[in-house]
Amino acid sequence: MEILGNTLGEIAGEKAGIFKHAVPAFAVPQLDEAMHVLEDKASKLEVPLKVAPPLDVNLLNGLKLGLEGEHQFVNAGLAVALSSTWLQKTGHLEVNYLEQNSSLPEQFIKGLTTSSLQGRAQIVPDHYINNRSDGDLVFYLDGAHSPESMDICAKWFSVAIADDNQQNQMNHLVQNNSGSPADLQQRNQIGGSTQKMQVYKRLQLTLELVKKEMEISKIQFRERIEPRKEKIPAQVSQVIEEELAKLQLLEASSSEFNVTQNYLDWSIALPWEDYSVPHFLEFPIIGLVLH
Repeated sequence: MEILGNTLGEIAGEKAGIFKHAVPAFAVPQLDEAMHVLEDKASKLEVPLKVAPPLDVNLLNGLKLGLEGEHQFVNAGLAVALSSTWLQKTGHLEVNYLEQNSSLPEQFIKGLTTSSLQGRAQIVPDHYINNRSDGDLVFYLDGAHSPESMDICAKWFSVAIADDNQQNQMNHLVQNNSGSPADLQQRNQIGGSTQKMQVYKRLQLTLELVKKEMEISKIQFRERIEPRKEKIPAQVSQVIEEELAKLQLLEASSSEFNVTQNYLDWSIALPWEDYSVPHFLEFPIIGLVLH
């Protein structure tokens, strides 16, 4: 965030830095704050900006995306728009597939269904452990780093673990060969659905606990300030109070909340008692900011 910015608008402005005059640009659906910035930057540079729709699953001819998770259909739609536009512009393709109103080329489908990215909705079975013991050891890996991405991760994991358990139950039932095929299928569906719901509820609870911890941090800042209140310069105290007031109005899941939280951490942790106010204000930039 130190490079891209503290708000969605600032981040969108930095991302729009790749826009070039009159060269087509593509984006996925965005929140209004970000989209307004992208549209403004595009207008100034006369850039034809288009929003790529999520990929229609029917265009994969019954195959699955190589990358797991429903959100990957958004990324896949952008990949199709970029690739087809470039290939059309360079004379290698007659049709642009941005609108997704016709079948995709075989090469597109192959790329979308065989692509992989380590650490993103990745399932890694430990074959060494599995070969040496009766149980299975499986790692479910994802780089979720925000409440929004954790929610997406939770949805993917609940589906992945349910599918895995469903397959294990089917194997177990087939081995036992008990009941009719219809009974086996029904029992398997019930078990898989129950397991999926249980896992999703646990992950949702974890997400709620994380959000609660972020809300509690608002109160903890005030408690940390009190013992050092007299040692913090008046100008700094004023800034801290303003940031605390802003923190109360922010959603704990927002990027601006995290930025404000980090700023308060830094402001409170500095050893203000080691510097006199006159010495502190000798720094021109700091004095300018605080005044």
